[in-house]
Amino acid sequence: MENDSLKDLQGDDPRFQKTTDFSERDRPFKRRGIDSRFRNKDRWELERERYQLDDVFPPTVMRDPDKIDSKIEVALKMLKVEYNAIQDGISSNWKNIARADYVAHSKPGEFNEATGALVIYVESSLWLNQIRRYGERNLMQRIQSSYPQVTKLIFKLNPKN
Repeated sequence: MENDSLKDLQGDDPRFQKTTDFSERDRPFKRRGIDSRFRNKDRWELERERYQLDDVFPPTVMRDPDKIDSKIEVALKMLKVEYNAIQDGISSNWKNIARADYVAHSKPGEFNEATGALVIYVESSLWLNQIRRYGERNLMQRIQSSYPQVTKLIFKLNPKN
């Protein structure tokens, strides 16, 4: 009984309409991504009058801001600067990853994300053979403990020597 009298009091008053139900006049607001509080056009007009706003349309829905790293990647690509976080991380931690004698005679190079291959430049063919034979497995394990994206090591002579 009480619910029926409440419905009679509410009637067609727009203040009691559900915001999820859209009439034809509210459709443009839905398409524009209008904030859900203002989907009812009368509500927005009431807010405009109450706060003396000059805006014709209600505010749009706020969305989460983009992450900065995606913007940095786009900017670097536009400037044609290549940055590889894994390659940079391995280069900066090379002293902690490789043995001391390997650090003195080798250095990490390019990392290919598509193949998972890391190039390691070695200063002489003697050290190239030494690291390939006796240190490759241990070096791979130590690199993969911090950088599991690396799946393959490619040893090359350093072209700068």
